Amino acid sequence: MDVDIWSWVGDTQRQLHEDGNTGLAMAIGDVPAQALEGRYAQLDVLAPAIAQQAGTMGQPWLEFYARYWHLVGRIGDRAQGAVALADAEALAEFARREDVRDCPAAPGAVIALAVTQANTDGPGYAAERLA
Repeated sequence: MDVDIWSWVGDTQRQLHEDGNTGLAMAIGDVPAQALEGRYAQLDVLAPAIAQQAGTMGQPWLEFYARYWHLVGRIGDRAQGAVALADAEALAEFARREDVRDCPAAPGAVIALAVTQANTDGPGYAAERLA
């Protein structure tokens, strides 16, 4: 499946708005900015709430999207390693699910896991991680 993630986000926002979930539609547009602009207090509340609601709604791509951006906010400037490693591993496993693997953002889970491992391991673990 060839999908542009940002087109998908826009389409998902429109559909959520049409279905009466305007707050959720607005929130998913703000999550990447929160992660990249360092608005971590908001991100730590909003992203898990979106992921939970998406899971309840049966929207695994939206759940992945929220979990991914939350993790990015934790492992980027905050450089979390050991405390984020289980979440990064869980996200990589979630991305392999049949109903998620075609999400255009799914490969990002592997990158996030690698960043988390780098935050945790430091130098000298490359051969072990490649295995």
